[in-house]
Amino acid sequence: HRIKGRTTTTALGAYALRAEYRWGLSGTPLQNRVGELYSLIRFLKNDPYAFYFCKAKDCDCKSMAYRFEDNRYCKRCGHTKMQHYSYFNQTISKPILKHGFAGVGKDALKELRERVLDRLLLRRTKEERADDLQLPSMTVSIRRTELTDSEKDFYESLAMQSQLRFNVYADEGTVLNNYAHIFDLLTRLRQAVDHPYLIVHGMDCGSIPAKSAAGKDRADICVLCQDDIPARTTNEDEAQAKATCGHSFHNECVRDFLREAPQLPLNGGIGCPACFAPITVTFGQAVDEEEESQQGSPSAEKVKESAPIGGRTRNGILNRIKADEFESSAKIDALLDEIRKMKEKDPAAKGLVFSQFSRMLELVDFKLRREGISCLVLHGGIPMTQRSNILLSFRQDPEFSMLLISLKAGGEGLNLQAASSVFLLDPWWNPAYEQQAIQRAHRLGQTKPVNAVRFITKDTVEERILALQEKKQLVFDGTVGGNEQGALQKLAVEDLRFLFQQ
Repeated sequence: HRIKGRTTTTALGAYALRAEYRWGLSGTPLQNRVGELYSLIRFLKNDPYAFYFCKAKDCDCKSMAYRFEDNRYCKRCGHTKMQHYSYFNQTISKPILKHGFAGVGKDALKELRERVLDRLLLRRTKEERADDLQLPSMTVSIRRTELTDSEKDFYESLAMQSQLRFNVYADEGTVLNNYAHIFDLLTRLRQAVDHPYLIVHGMDCGSIPAKSAAGKDRADICVLCQDDIPARTTNEDEAQAKATCGHSFHNECVRDFLREAPQLPLNGGIGCPACFAPITVTFGQAVDEEEESQQGSPSAEKVKESAPIGGRTRNGILNRIKADEFESSAKIDALLDEIRKMKEKDPAAKGLVFSQFSRMLELVDFKLRREGISCLVLHGGIPMTQRSNILLSFRQDPEFSMLLISLKAGGEGLNLQAASSVFLLDPWWNPAYEQQAIQRAHRLGQTKPVNAVRFITKDTVEERILALQEKKQLVFDGTVGGNEQGALQKLAVEDLRFLFQQ
């Protein structure tokens, strides 16, 4: 999981380890693209799929490193860069990307499954090991909500504007050249479904981060995923990458963008996904875990004292809203109804609330506190030194019954068996992230049945995202899961057209 990005320093360090035996452990070896498997295959030194070869006649050049003098000639055999190729890319990734489920693409998928994964992968699911694990039952349901009349008017107006912009790109044949801008349009639609405040009051939140009293721990916002960026983190993927134009990203988000972004039509190069200026990125560095632990952190007892009242932070969305004029949303009200049901069934029960948008969590926190429900919040902008104390308070303090988590912050390495209910406020493109979120509670140590609720709003982009999730699942089923149906590389033009339908 940590070496998914093959060019990160973490991945390069893992590749360089000297070992007689190698194991790669991941709950999600594949999330978006078949190409993500390469990093694990490279770490395992699987022959021939981990290697680069030279196409020159009688050349036996074979290497896992891709090194060239002056970016032109191979240091090993002296042939040009164009004469070298990645075996995995040529035989697996490119055919699937180009041909999809049919013909050569189907053959490549079969080769990946039969000649690579069947020989390397040991897969154990909870269903297969249910007798050994003896976990309580888990149910996952969908609650379909409806926008209020005012929310519906707001959403439909925004949807119409977004559709018009998309149609311009579609008519000009420039959809893929404007992929990041289209993603931003979709993000705004998804935010409008959660709460209109995220559009009306949230546009400038975090664009120029205010300094906290400590200064160094103030979070910025990733342009691509709209989640907070921690000022200090031990996870390199979460570290802050800065573009020359001033926009900020998570390392992982901007790497994915740069890998697939088309070149600018006039002067070449790649444009910033926010302002379209030619982009040069400086990647952030993760801090050493030992160094981070030496920084010290407040005790668990102080978490309650330091938690902002009503979810307010200096740079938060609530500072733009008058408290006495605050209005809830259909989705927040539906969440509150589910929490009340949870409490009626078991007054001591605890729950997790996941959202893509940290600003939405602020609004939820404010509403729940007004209703007398004490919450803790965990998102990407919270320093690592405080996260463990927040989690400790949630597990041990009966006063805190709800933990609000951004999906990115809660997708990895959290054990939250204190919670028996999971609420997913908004759907994400990849169902693997949602499955991971639910599994935070349903794991060894859980003593209660787990109930997960996914909120989907009728007649909105969320219903279409749900349909695309089923298609996205084919990526996993077609490779790791062993299904014959195929794989999806990224949203195609027809997928985007489907999302913008009214």
